[in-house]
Amino acid sequence: MLQIGSSHIQYIVYAYDFSDGESSNSNRWIKLMTSEDEKQIMMQAQDLFQSQQYKKIEIKKTYFDKKKGQHRAATFRVFEEQSQINVFMIASSMLLTLAFCGLLYLEFMQ
Repeated sequence: MLQIGSSHIQYIVYAYDFSDGESSNSNRWIKLMTSEDEKQIMMQAQDLFQSQQYKKIEIKKTYFDKKKGQHRAATFRVFEEQSQINVFMIASSMLLTLAFCGLLYLEFMQ
């Protein structure tokens, strides 16, 4: 359990390590840094992601929930590689849908 004061918000940066050819047995989260400064942690996390050392960087925001009397952690920001295949598939699907709608329009609206 994190030992932070009730008024402190802490940011923790984790990197997902894809070692050994991305086999599921060796993938693991690595805690890289901790800070109370949101701007500093965002810049450092973005720099780490842009360095291409890691494929995924996640920032967790930890705080004390006074109502429940316990520490909470929530995902604050994620930096992750976007697959070019997904963008291509979405664009292709949209183009095919528009072509199909155009054919329907030409067939039934004349």
